[in-house]
Amino acid sequence: MNKFTVYGYDRSEQFEHVHKATARKAYNEGKTIAIDGCKMSPFNVWNTTVIISKEGEDAFYGDDETHFDSVVNSFEYYNCNSAQGRRAAFYMKVGDAK
Repeated sequence: MNKFTVYGYDRSEQFEHVHKATARKAYNEGKTIAIDGCKMSPFNVWNTTVIISKEGEDAFYGDDETHFDSVVNSFEYYNCNSAQGRRAAFYMKVGDAK
């Protein structure tokens, strides 16, 4: 996997490309994760990068440990195709990375 850093929508946040296992661990710790199709350039004008964090979603989804996988499966079902990529790519906030 290539390591690179991208800017968020408002250019004040940086996100680092990470593996799915790293993203799952960070999400369960309460950090912010961005999901996008693997062929897409994240945070551009033409696609919808989804930003998730456990902080605001506990009231709706509960604090189930499998919630991250449910969100990823839903994202891949509705958003991943041959044009955007068949799987999800994960980005973690640089300030949260370490």
